[in-house]
Amino acid sequence: MGGRCCEGSRLEVDEEMTLSAISTMTPDDALAALLKGVRCVECESIALTHATGRVLAQSVMTDRPSPAMDVSAMDGFALRFADVSRDALAISDEISAGEPAQPLQSDSCARIATGAPIPLGAELVVPREHVDEAGDSITVHAIRASAARMGAHIRRRGENAAEGACVLERGVAIHAPAAAALAAFGVVSPRVTRKVRIALLVTGDEVRTNDDELAPWCVRDSNGPSVTALFARHAWAAPIVPEHVVDSAAALRDALTRAIELHDLVLVTGGVAVGHRDFVATVLDELGAQTHFHGVAQRPGRPLLAATLRERRILCLPGNPVSVMTTARRYALPLARVVAGFSAAEPMSHPVSLVEALRDCVPLTRFVPVHISAHGNARALITRGSGDSAAVASSDGFVEIPASASGVGPWRFFEWS
Repeated sequence: MGGRCCEGSRLEVDEEMTLSAISTMTPDDALAALLKGVRCVECESIALTHATGRVLAQSVMTDRPSPAMDVSAMDGFALRFADVSRDALAISDEISAGEPAQPLQSDSCARIATGAPIPLGAELVVPREHVDEAGDSITVHAIRASAARMGAHIRRRGENAAEGACVLERGVAIHAPAAAALAAFGVVSPRVTRKVRIALLVTGDEVRTNDDELAPWCVRDSNGPSVTALFARHAWAAPIVPEHVVDSAAALRDALTRAIELHDLVLVTGGVAVGHRDFVATVLDELGAQTHFHGVAQRPGRPLLAATLRERRILCLPGNPVSVMTTARRYALPLARVVAGFSAAEPMSHPVSLVEALRDCVPLTRFVPVHISAHGNARALITRGSGDSAAVASSDGFVEIPASASGVGPWRFFEWS
């Protein structure tokens, strides 16, 4: 699909400007430089009921074997192996889950529920659908009796996990299965990392953040909402409140100084190229920031800049809407995950193949927006530059095509989440 560059011409010019020293740094090298030495935020204990999506800051060990004793894996009858072929075996007891079991009486069986403890003396469980029940006795079906085996349908003590076994490593998000394990092993107030505080500075005199009528030379802010949406679904990130900053070195200096005092990392959109009103690199130098890189051999997002100031990472994204959403996903999200304490910077993903190969081949890594079909293949969406947010509105993410590469892939896929 196509689209029009509806976000303003000035932003488009920034993306195409040539940096004074063109970088040959690859995206992977840039990400490695960005993440090197990054520190995780502090930890806190919270109620398990409020911990969904938070990052676990402790390894979780079992406080007892699982199961804690031999239990039945089926609804049925617990009996001795020698009695499996007897006719009219008496039912002497009934055992429910959540209550202790009495020893099995001789020449009898016990009705037993799934999860109920195996009575002393019982050697197997026969499912209730494998027996004929008449009054207070049962007869196991002959074909089932002949195939019976010792220990059938009994879950042994510690079969799932021994006492003291590690069932969850630190550095993972607490999802439904993790919450179940935490509850099962008595962790009612897990240790998690606190929520990451992310500052977002949206620069540009032409940017408007309200619903007032727009002059033709102004654009609505789409960068703030796109970056905010990228993080909004993650419980480990505090809500982001974008701040608009005019194209002024003094205003940018003040905004950066405030941001690093109150946040764990800072994102800046725009002002990072070489235009006469692009102040980001200059202001960072004046503040004494350490620049890790300025420029990555990629499209879109070539003028990307990363720096550190007072132990806070600052990631500066080119101002075009597609550049912002792409580089935020490729770099800002992994950075925030490391700050949040994840053991893996990048969420697990699977490579995808294009339905049709792209015709051009360029000496830059390309981030190509795609739509994923029901069959799992990717259809590239045609854009008219990095300001064409209309063209990527329906995309599911983007594929990364290495420099000078061509063909249908498979290529690495980055979902918008």
